[in-house]
Amino acid sequence: MNVLCREKLSVEKTVAGFPGRLLPDIVIRDEAQKKAVIVDVCCPFENRYVAFEEARQRKRDKYAPLADYLQGLGFTVVCDALVVGSLGCWDPANDKVLTHLGIDQQKRTIFKRKVVSDVIRWSRDIYTEHVSNHRQYKTDVILPILN
Repeated sequence: MNVLCREKLSVEKTVAGFPGRLLPDIVIRDEAQKKAVIVDVCCPFENRYVAFEEARQRKRDKYAPLADYLQGLGFTVVCDALVVGSLGCWDPANDKVLTHLGIDQQKRTIFKRKVVSDVIRWSRDIYTEHVSNHRQYKTDVILPILN
């Protein structure tokens, strides 16, 4: 799906008409093609690859009712997770998720580097704050937007 046309993108919002209170990180609905993509981001501890698989499955299970609702409206639905380990490990299965989101190969490479870099930075800050008892960031941080 090309995110620039015909689609409705929502970020951390409920889906109109759905009775539950699920707030997936990303929902793209293409009304013309009747396709929907639901993606939630998670950052599990990367003690083994199974942890990534389990985290991805938990997200799929969590948003299955929303996927079922959209399927009931006639949409073809992809429900998945973007999984990045808490120490910056990139799950290779994320590449397929980014394809569903309509992100081309060049932007995917840039996106992957930025995400991994941010995860490592925030993990370092959390660890340093834990050890030093000194806040490493301001509460009004504005994160850069991917161009």
